[in-house]
This record gives sequence, C-alpha cells and structure tokens, in this order.
Amino acid sequence: MINMRKKLLGAIILSIGLWGCFFGNKQEPEEPAPSYPGRIYITLFDSTSNFLIYDKDALSQLASHHLNFSYAPDMFVDGEAGYIASDSGLIIVDLARDDSISVAGFYPSSPSSVTESNGIAYVVSNDSILVLNVENPSSITLLGTFYDANYYHLEKLYLNKSTLFVGSLFDGLIALDVSSTSSPTFLYRYSIDGAFLQDFDIENDYAVMAYGDSGLVIVDVSGSSPQKIGAFNPGYFARTVEASNGYAYVVFNLDSGDSLLILDITTPSSIKRVASLYLGNDIDRDFLADGRYYTLTNDWTTYTGRIIAVNVSDPSNASIDGDISTNAPVSSFFVR
Repeated sequence: MINMRKKLLGAIILSIGLWGCFFGNKQEPEEPAPSYPGRIYITLFDSTSNFLIYDKDALSQLASHHLNFSYAPDMFVDGEAGYIASDSGLIIVDLARDDSISVAGFYPSSPSSVTESNGIAYVVSNDSILVLNVENPSSITLLGTFYDANYYHLEKLYLNKSTLFVGSLFDGLIALDVSSTSSPTFLYRYSIDGAFLQDFDIENDYAVMAYGDSGLVIVDVSGSSPQKIGAFNPGYFARTVEASNGYAYVVFNLDSGDSLLILDITTPSSIKRVASLYLGNDIDRDFLADGRYYTLTNDWTTYTGRIIAVNVSDPSNASIDGDISTNAPVSSFFVR
C-alpha cells in the first residue's frame, strides 16, 4: 500500500513538472529584427508630386506624394522614419506605408543636411550644427548647437560613433565630438590650401575625400590629428565619392564628361584603378547600397532628372543596369 502511494505521488509530481515545462516556463519567441523593403526615396523640384518612392531592385515607381516644400537638398532614412532637410524646415515623415505616408514631425529651421541615430538628429542650418531630440517627432527639442565663425558653407554630415564629420566646401573636413549632445566640441580640421572639398565618405578609420582639383585624398582620422595617407589624382576634377569594402567610387569630370572611376584603396599609399565607366554630364551626388552604385544627373534644359544605377557587385566589371527618369530635376535621394 505504501509502495502504491509512493508511485501515485511520484506520478503526480511528474505531471506537475511536465505541466510546468510545457506551460509554466514557456518563453515567448523573440521578435524578429525589423526588415524594411528596398526603396529609393526621391525629392524633386516640383510643385505637385515632389516625393517619390521607387522599388530599389526593379527601379519601378511605387508612389508619389506632395509635401510642403519646394526644394529639399538632403534626406536621411532610418527604419520607418524619413528626415527631410527642406526649404520649409526639417520634415519627419512616417514611411511605414508607400501609398500613405504622413508627416510625423516638423522643426522650423533652414536645414541643408541631416543625419540621425538613436533618436538624435544632426542638422546643418545656416552654417550651425543643431542637435535635436527627435524620439517624439511631434515634439522635437533642441539639445545643443555648434557654431564657429571660422567655418562656413557646411554641407555633408557623417556620424561615426561619437564623432560627427562635417564637410565644408571651403574649410575641408571638420570633426566634432558629439558624445555630449548638449555641447558638441571641435576636435580637428583637415583642409588643402587652394582646393575645395566636394564630397567625402568614412571607411573604417579613413576619410575618403573627393577634393576637386586635388583628386581623391585619403586621411587617417583614427587619432586626434588627421594624417594624409594616400591620394589619386588623374589630373581631373573629383566631384563625388563613395567608399566601401576597400574600394572608392569616384566621379571625375573628364574632358568628355563625368566618369566613374573605381579604385582599390586597400593600400592607401598605392591606390590602383580597377575600372572606369562613362556616366554623362553634371553628375551631382551618389549613393552606394547592396552591390549597386547610384548617381544623379539633372538636365536643366529639359528640366528633368535621371538616377543611374550601376552594378558594382564585381567592381572590376561594373556596368549600368538601369535608371530612373523623373519629370523634374532631383534635389536629393536616399537608398535603403
């Protein structure tokens, strides 16, 4: 009888244990990381449909919208939020749906460039850098400002950890410490006398710069004092640059028009030309994403725009694999 009771008690304990394993200790599956469809966002010089959305792979238009601006020189997209630097101010749009985007926030300023990370936006406005808390787009607050009368015509921004790199046409590359959002501080500047910085990108600890008549210039920015470690100058004007995985994609203004030169910068002191591709005239800006290089050219005679897509999955065999034509000049675009 005692043995029977022990067996019964053991069965009850085992049942409770199994119940706990299957139900009491059940863990909810982890939510997958957000996955956003490949999109190209375009702003136009257009009074009607000035914000276009395209499928990145097919290069086909998905939607067009009108937002309250005439000109938007820069744009940045993070997740489902788009940050548009426009002549009306900083506009934040919800991009969760292609067919029905909405304005989520607005900050009155005169922005010419914008980038964002973890709810903090950095904006060039009238040659000042504004640091904005945009976690709640409907209630944007100013956290800090950087202004130095010695530096002006600020253009491109690139955030690398706690360092904000700022490109100035006349003053070169400026580095700011933004670890304290309330008080961005100057770190250093790199410039070339008599030359004008057109564009730059950051690749690991290198600043890769399209420096006009000085060509491509590479500077080590890992320390407190930038050091030039490489250059490539074919004798033509360097207009734009993107860098990734040991390659630099540079548009040079050659005699016949603008051409894309793909350079191996693995060893900055010995840069090698890998490929070249003629693109046309008046290449203005570029973007590199997922094995494709995108570049923009506007025809102001016909008042149209064109974004050219170049397959660079094999940099030594780059080829144009499509384009987007718009019925108005393009002011900015972003690929994700």
